[in-house]
Amino acid sequence: MKQETTGDRIKKERLRLGMSQQDVADLAGINKMTISSLERGRTVNPSAENVKPIAIAIRVNPEWLTTGEGDKHQRSPTQTRIKSALKDADITVMDLVEACGGRLAPETVELWLCGTQEPTDAEIDIIAAQLSRSTDWLKSGMMVVQEGVSDHIAYDIHGERLQEAKNPREKAVLESFRKLTREQQDAYQTILDAVDQSKVARGK
Repeated sequence: MKQETTGDRIKKERLRLGMSQQDVADLAGINKMTISSLERGRTVNPSAENVKPIAIAIRVNPEWLTTGEGDKHQRSPTQTRIKSALKDADITVMDLVEACGGRLAPETVELWLCGTQEPTDAEIDIIAAQLSRSTDWLKSGMMVVQEGVSDHIAYDIHGERLQEAKNPREKAVLESFRKLTREQQDAYQTILDAVDQSKVARGK
């Protein structure tokens, strides 16, 4: 059985996306003949400087493109949280782009979701409100659990990560939060965000 090559993976993903060789070449900023040579097997591996542009063009993880190993779409924690928030909000990429007033391109969001491009802090600030998530959660997955409990207590809203409690009271708070359903956790975050916005409005 013929071993799949980098060129095979490029062609498979290119066709899956409905792209021509010229489309990929234009997006990657390289010559069409480079793509053709890779797909035909005349060139075994793309040069180091071409790997990432080609991967971005066909929306895959560069490591997977060159080795066939690992996740095809290897997302960072932030990218994973954005994908999760889109699913929870039941909105599409185009819905998000339109809600953001055209300040983001659909292609940019797609690159986040397939793990080939990390959103900037400014971009996260733009989408946070539309996804009903705080910027802190999108960036780090963490936020303060409750007013009056020391600031180092934080949680991942879907229970993926909880910092270690420092005393019995903090432990009780975190354990209670861990038992909440996703819907209850989301509702809790909404309340916290409203409290934070109220403080800002009052100048605190």
